[in-house]
Amino acid sequence: MISDIIKSKMIAEILEGLINGGTENFAPVLEKLLNELMKIEREKCIGA
Repeated sequence: MISDIIKSKMIAEILEGLINGGTENFAPVLEKLLNELMKIEREKCIGA
């Protein structure tokens, strides 16, 4: 499973991207967030 440290780092990076980039940066930040959420969901599904 994804460790809490990695989750915290991911959340910090996403928030930083939104704060620094504003609305222009919203699409790539949202894409990164959804990709990470899908990784977590896959891990739960396969029991990794």
